[in-house]
Amino acid sequence: ALLAGLRARGVILLACGNSIRASGQRFLPPAQQADPAARTAFADEVRATLLPGVEVVPSMVVTLQQAQDRGCRYIYAGS
Repeated sequence: ALLAGLRARGVILLACGNSIRASGQRFLPPAQQADPAARTAFADEVRATLLPGVEVVPSMVVTLQQAQDRGCRYIYAGS
C-alpha cells in the first residue's frame, strides 16, 4: 500500500541492472558464485520477483545523472 501511494504521487521506482547482475557474487553460495549460468539464473529470479511497478534501468549511476541533468535531485540517506 505504501508503494502504491508513492506511485500515485508520481514517485518512480527503479532498480539497477548492473547491481542485479552483480548480486549473485554476493548472495549465491560460494560454490555457485563462479558459475555464469547460476549468476544469470539468480539475476533472472531477482528481476522476476521485483515489486510491481519497479523498473530496471541498465545503470543507476547513468540514470541518476540523466535525472539530475533534467532538474531532479538525489539525496542519499544511508549510512
